[in-house]
Amino acid sequence: MNLDRYLARLDRRADALTARSSRFSRVRLAIVGVGTVAVIIAAQADGRDLAWYTGFAFAALFMAAAVVHGRLERGRARLGEWRAIKARHHARRQRDWAALPLPPTSPVPPDHPFAVDLRVVGARSLQHLMDTSVSEGGHRRLVAWLLQPVPDRAQTLARQAKVRALIPLQRLRDKMALAAWEAARDAGARWDTQRLLRWVSRDEEVDRLRRHVIGLTVLALVTLGLLGAWLLGEAPGLWGVTFVLYLVVYGRWFEDLKTFFDEAQELEMSLRPLGAVLGVLKAHRFASGSVLADHVAPLHTAGADPEAAVRRVGRVAGAAALQANAFLSALLNTLGPWTLYFAYRLRVEKRHLRQYLPGWLEVWHDVEALSALANLAALHPEAAFPEIVEAEAEGSVLTAEGIGHPLLPPVERVDNTDRVDALGTVTIITGSNMSGKSTYLRTLGLNLCLAYAGGPVMAQALRVRPFRLFTCLNVSDSVSDGISYFYAEVKRLQALLTSLRTVHPIPQLSLIDEIFRGTNNRERLLGSQAYVEALAAEAAVAYISTHDLELVELETGLPGVRNLHFREDVAGGRMVFDYRLRSGPCPTTNALKIMALEGLPVPDGVAKP
Repeated sequence: MNLDRYLARLDRRADALTARSSRFSRVRLAIVGVGTVAVIIAAQADGRDLAWYTGFAFAALFMAAAVVHGRLERGRARLGEWRAIKARHHARRQRDWAALPLPPTSPVPPDHPFAVDLRVVGARSLQHLMDTSVSEGGHRRLVAWLLQPVPDRAQTLARQAKVRALIPLQRLRDKMALAAWEAARDAGARWDTQRLLRWVSRDEEVDRLRRHVIGLTVLALVTLGLLGAWLLGEAPGLWGVTFVLYLVVYGRWFEDLKTFFDEAQELEMSLRPLGAVLGVLKAHRFASGSVLADHVAPLHTAGADPEAAVRRVGRVAGAAALQANAFLSALLNTLGPWTLYFAYRLRVEKRHLRQYLPGWLEVWHDVEALSALANLAALHPEAAFPEIVEAEAEGSVLTAEGIGHPLLPPVERVDNTDRVDALGTVTIITGSNMSGKSTYLRTLGLNLCLAYAGGPVMAQALRVRPFRLFTCLNVSDSVSDGISYFYAEVKRLQALLTSLRTVHPIPQLSLIDEIFRGTNNRERLLGSQAYVEALAAEAAVAYISTHDLELVELETGLPGVRNLHFREDVAGGRMVFDYRLRSGPCPTTNALKIMALEGLPVPDGVAKP
């Protein structure tokens, strides 16, 4: 689908509906004006009766116009939200971050193996780009998949199959988002399904309440019977005794029923979006035996109907709303245990929900996270699903063809090809400032996050085995903790090495940017050489970017070390980068060139750009 053309078509439809709405506004105003004049004329011509008939006729006409106008306005609102959904898809495709809603805050521990370095969560992150969920549970599920420290191949392949099946179901995904918007009390807010689950799971006595409802109902009926007999002169005034007893017994529950109205309203409001979204999902006809049909099977269990549950709770909430009218509430509760009965019905519904709600939420949270991954694939037909191979598989442990940074706009992304043949490989990446070294490390890391989550990767092809990912890319000092940049880097590199040496069936892939940049040249070189030797001694894979060209000499004396590089050129008095990954050590540097371009003094003999 060409989103630009589709959005333009939606805009034309919105303009047409706006014009119709304006006409209906004028029609309603005209009905009021003409009706008023007609009533006056009728009153003067034929008295009160004709005026009443005329007034009723024009009132009915006005109400009919108002009903039609209301439907039109609801249609306009739905179309506006539908367009907003499509516009967000377009913004995701173009990486228009300002047009995308900021994701919820997703705090991660500072010692997480890669979350802080790779911009997986937060503004302008994978989460920001992908997260189409409308519930907190769906959001947390997606973030958990992207941040899983240890990938599980079986789970990844299972998710991947479901994501593939969801890709062509763009309309279904958008209809679920629209249903959630229509049902939500606060448009644009995510609803907290965990709170709903805790609420429903709270153990409350039902049988004792049922016995009191039955007893009070019998007592109320006896009181009414005695009252009727007394009014007919058939019996003494014993109804007063039973009525007082009814009030005394019922009064013991009044304290417990104070929050009933709010509880019923909150439960109905919390269930409404869930029922609407799951209703859309349940109504869709998935192919029998498909992975998606099996996934939504809990919605088709006998007695498990989310929409019916919402309707039942809605009826209870409607009955509870009568408490807002003091006179009507007093009258109904005098005639019988009205509030107590519906409090009992609410607890029955909660007990029923307790049986099915956890399964419904599991289905929905999974579908939201899977839909986010499927939406990314649908917006990027050029993306590919990775081949996650077994540990014992022959061939390379990582082969990436045409791999690019997922957070860059497609028109700006430069793709590269890389291959790691065996564990124990340490890749040293050299290159000039701004040539693309750090970006390439993040390209690998972010695409592996997507791959292990079960989603597509920004590559023509990716073949990789499961790796534990650990990064040291974005170290920062801490003034409040008294930690220097160098010490923070040392601590992070020590944590990486400790994780690497931990006995684990899944090997580690390490990404390190500008190793030991926080110290002097001599010590940095010596420390870097020793650290590379430690990495190469393990059955793992590591990438290190550096400006220390002396490190490239390790390739000749240390098995498993290889060199890659990025380079630059000077054209028209400015630095030009092609961001292409090449074999071997970098043959050029550019720090002095950049200084000269900006007018800073450089040593004699340095070529001026």
